[in-house]
Amino acid sequence: MNRKPKIVLALLASLPLFVGCAKQTSSLAGPSKTNNSSSADESSSPNSLTIKNYKPCQEGNITSMPVFISNNGENNTSIDSNSFTLRVGKAKYKYYSPASGANDFHYSLQSGNQFNSLVTFKTGSLSKKQLANARIYYQTTNGKDEKSSLVSANTNWQSLTQNSMISNHLDLGDYYQKAKQYLADKSNTQNPTDLKENFDDPNYNKLTGTLVANGKSASTEVAVLFNNNTNTDMNLSLRSVELENNNHTDILVSPVWQNFNLNLPANKTSIAVIPFQQSIDSTAVPYQVKIQSGGNSDSDSNNTFTNTSQGFHPLNLVFAPIKNNSDLFELTPDQIAHLDSIAAKYDFQNDRVNFVCDNKSDFTVSSMVTSFYLESGKDKLYATADGNSAINQQIEPNNKQTIILKFNDLQKFLAAHKKVNLKYLSTVVSKH
Repeated sequence: MNRKPKIVLALLASLPLFVGCAKQTSSLAGPSKTNNSSSADESSSPNSLTIKNYKPCQEGNITSMPVFISNNGENNTSIDSNSFTLRVGKAKYKYYSPASGANDFHYSLQSGNQFNSLVTFKTGSLSKKQLANARIYYQTTNGKDEKSSLVSANTNWQSLTQNSMISNHLDLGDYYQKAKQYLADKSNTQNPTDLKENFDDPNYNKLTGTLVANGKSASTEVAVLFNNNTNTDMNLSLRSVELENNNHTDILVSPVWQNFNLNLPANKTSIAVIPFQQSIDSTAVPYQVKIQSGGNSDSDSNNTFTNTSQGFHPLNLVFAPIKNNSDLFELTPDQIAHLDSIAAKYDFQNDRVNFVCDNKSDFTVSSMVTSFYLESGKDKLYATADGNSAINQQIEPNNKQTIILKFNDLQKFLAAHKKVNLKYLSTVVSKH
């Protein structure tokens, strides 16, 4: 695997992660820009869709399932996220759409084409037996619920991805490789081309994302959140994702899951849970997130891994004490600012740290409470969040604000250790 230089993560600067938008329909036949189109003339006979799914993956009270839909009919049909239902016994769960953002999708699926993507549901915690019995139902345009069939790990995955809609979507690895080249070219010329001229998309630099791992205990399951505010439909091939920990160990997605994809519609948020080959441990920070180009192709001729820190906005792996669904998705900022733009003072009182942030940057800075921790030697004490607000406190540009960090048994920790560093992710922001 290609090795990329390390970066130190500091404060996260962001606009809100979840951005609402009007419904858009993405055509699978045309270019990868979004097109508003009506599906009123699209229909499908009851038996024209073949629906299959693989075993689900769960974390943070949400469940993701790889889904494959083949349109075997003569007419085009529409694939609507709101038509998916996950049934576990008598319980029914609808496609997960958080109130704070728009992550629904609507695709026109042509005759002979296939839809393949992870589909996510808010289920609460399900047992292994319940997960084994989970099945997808899809309501077709004629109102009938079609049940999916379960496929095994020995399935011919290529047969389920032929004529796939993702061939018309920009591969995320290619996106980061193009961004890296664009930024390099821009720094070497006095008159760089703008985004619209170079990519035919003025918002091409507005894709951000975060991976959220369980901070309570090491786990192979990781939640991924992408906010695609570009005008370009994209796709993440799970075989293209690589995490590198501080020991330079490369961790890939679980082998079977490397056959799956996550669609990233333009101007939408995409959420999923995916399993990795090894547990993701908070003691091995910082992690570098890399994406391999050529993910939409079966060819091995282009297998370059790009460190996402070299793109417009890096993908970050953060750890959170996953308690409930709200915590998992409301704490994630989506851009990075540099520490030299932030002036901070710290005041240790009782079980709290008053963190005064003077934002001298042009970004809205957002600090994620659960990524702050006290460290002394091998001992760490993470900040906690009150209630469900595992935090995203925002400080406007050129503004000053006090953020209160709360620690359980703070004074006991300070008394037991002579030298204590307050850190944010891997960055020391104060010494006590």
